[in-house]
Amino acid sequence: MYTYEETVDYIKEYFQYLRDDLKKFTYSQRIDLHDLNKEMEQLYYDTGLKLKDFREVIKDLGICLRNCVCYGSQERLRKVILESKKSKSGRSSLTIHKEDAKRFFYVKSCLIELVIRSRRRRNY
Repeated sequence: MYTYEETVDYIKEYFQYLRDDLKKFTYSQRIDLHDLNKEMEQLYYDTGLKLKDFREVIKDLGICLRNCVCYGSQERLRKVILESKKSKSGRSSLTIHKEDAKRFFYVKSCLIELVIRSRRRRNY
């Protein structure tokens, strides 16, 4: 059994592995949601955490589920996503819409909520 700190480090390393895998074997900068959900399910069982704790660790680490990068905190991840939305198209390649994620239990469970300027709340 690992300590909480060791589990957090393991989760960070796991997402780094996914990120390296993504760069090495695909030309895409985004991971497929189906593949991500399978990886997260395996990670969940490997860590032995309760689902609530698992979600909190991933969110607290600021892990972007679209590109598997750890930004260090939820606030920093939100800032990066909102900055990326300021492009000409107004879309971000880092977002995952709740509608797209609803079929994938682990992905949907770990989404963070963004508040868009129009004061509408959206989950990404």
